Amino acid sequence: MKKKLKKYQGIINGQKVSIEVKHKLMPPTSKTLKKESRQLMTVKLLVMLAALLALGVVLKFVSIGNGQFRISLWDIPLFLAGVLAGPVYGGIVAMGADLIYGLCFSSYPFSFIMMFTTIVWGVMGGIFYHRGIKIWSLLVVVLITSLIATFINSIYLTLYYGFNYMLGMLPIRLGVLFVKWPITSFLVYFLNKMLKNLKN
Repeated sequence: MKKKLKKYQGIINGQKVSIEVKHKLMPPTSKTLKKESRQLMTVKLLVMLAALLALGVVLKFVSIGNGQFRISLWDIPLFLAGVLAGPVYGGIVAMGADLIYGLCFSSYPFSFIMMFTTIVWGVMGGIFYHRGIKIWSLLVVVLITSLIATFINSIYLTLYYGFNYMLGMLPIRLGVLFVKWPITSFLVYFLNKMLKNLKN
C-alpha cells in the first residue's frame, strides 16, 4: 500500500507553518471498479449505437427502387440498436437515421408517416433487450415488424398516390417482404452475436 505526502499550511502565533502528513493510498474497492466498468460499457454502447445509426443512413443509399418502393437492408442496424439498448434507444436511433437521411440527403419530400416505418424497426428490436435471441422467435418478430412496416407504407401510398396504385404495388411489395424476411432474420442473428462480444 503506497503512502502519499500531503502538505498543509497555516499561521500560528503570526508565523507561517508547513506540515507534511503521510496519507495511505487505499486500493480501489469493488464498488469503484464496478462503477468504472459500467461507465466504460456505457461509452462503448453509445459508440456502437452511433455506428449503427450511421450505417442505417448509409444503407438507405445502397438500395433499389424509388420514393414509393425500395429494396434495402437499412432496417438491420436499426433493429440491432433496439436489441442492444432497448426499445426507447432503438426508436431514437431509428428516428435519427431517418431524419438525417430524409432531411439532408433524400431527393424525395420528407414524410412523417414513413418515419414511423423506420421507428418500428428500432422499437421492435427492443423485444430482445436483455434476452437471448432464438432464431425461431426472431423470425416471428421480424415477420410481424415487416408486416407493420408494410401496413404503414400502404397508408402513405394511399394518401399520396391513391388506393388503386397502392393495391397494384402490394403484390410486389409482399413478394419482396417474404424474400427479405429470412435474410434479415439471419443477418440480425449473426451480427448480434458479434456486437455482444464487442459490447462485453
